[in-house]
Amino acid sequence: MKRTQRFAGLMMAAVLLIGGCGPAKSTTAGGPKSDPKPAKTAPLNQNSTPGGNNVIPLPTQPATQYPMEFKGSDGKSVTIAKEPQRILSLSPTFTETIYALGRGDRLVGRTDSCDYPAEVSKVPSVGPMMMPSVEKIAELNPDVILVSFMKAEVVAQIEKAGAKVIQIPSAQSIQGSYETMATLGKILNANEGAQTIRKAIEKDIQAVQEKVKNLPKKTVYYVAGFGKSGDYTAGANTFINDLIVAAGGDNVAKDVKGWKYSVEKLMEKDPEYLFIGNMAKLADEFKVTEPYKNLTAVKENRFLEVDDNLINREGPRMGKAVEMIAEILHPEAFGKKAAVLERRFAGLLVA
Repeated sequence: MKRTQRFAGLMMAAVLLIGGCGPAKSTTAGGPKSDPKPAKTAPLNQNSTPGGNNVIPLPTQPATQYPMEFKGSDGKSVTIAKEPQRILSLSPTFTETIYALGRGDRLVGRTDSCDYPAEVSKVPSVGPMMMPSVEKIAELNPDVILVSFMKAEVVAQIEKAGAKVIQIPSAQSIQGSYETMATLGKILNANEGAQTIRKAIEKDIQAVQEKVKNLPKKTVYYVAGFGKSGDYTAGANTFINDLIVAAGGDNVAKDVKGWKYSVEKLMEKDPEYLFIGNMAKLADEFKVTEPYKNLTAVKENRFLEVDDNLINREGPRMGKAVEMIAEILHPEAFGKKAAVLERRFAGLLVA
């Protein structure tokens, strides 16, 4: 249990910060002290079809008119005088989106956690996401710096160097993710690109939902933290909940909001499937720890590691994340055998 106590907090930090599934979160040994603040979008319930069957035709998007005023999630208004040519991203989700929008050639800086797509490795890093090097940022001379959350004192230091910091809240739903992409598209004058990405994601999700619509929903629990320090999972108002629902799953933690859960509820509900992120390497620990080892999913090998980056980044690969989950829950709908999928997803995940 010592290793569990020591690393449960690290797992939550990695999931919530590197993945980008929430704004400000301070963590203890077992998880966040407070629940993530949802973006101002309605979370999807278990009977909705996030991103899929309710596709609404989108109008052609006009070019962004500069100068433009943008009010960030920190309440500050930033004036963007002209179309940004030198972009610095302090969010892995935003970095992926910038490339998908066709603005990757304008990215002059990133964080150590920004690792997708592969070509981003050629872009200079300014260090850790939460504590970037102000000196390196100043050297790169960006027009805009895009962040999902940053401590006020760090923002102040960066702004002293003359850069414009734009804080965009992390999405807590698939719908909120579309809105974030649209916001990035507007800032970077890539409005058509944002619309194209949305249509592609909606098409991917709709294809998945068509395959699983007549199949019974499988119960799922996402392990974000466990042990003596507390149990943490993706509640009803989280992005991961939306992914599970869209994939034909039933999130057993839909009865709570935020991330805090109880081991008693988990044991009582005994879900058919358990997911855990692959970043903290805690799957083996979970399987031998009381009382989790007594869960049916553990005993019957339906406890699977999933790609933290794929399911926690609210970006262009959302459709692929939904497909990955659906293939695990409903392999027969994709012409695959469960045993093959277990080997595929247990310990090694799709990119």
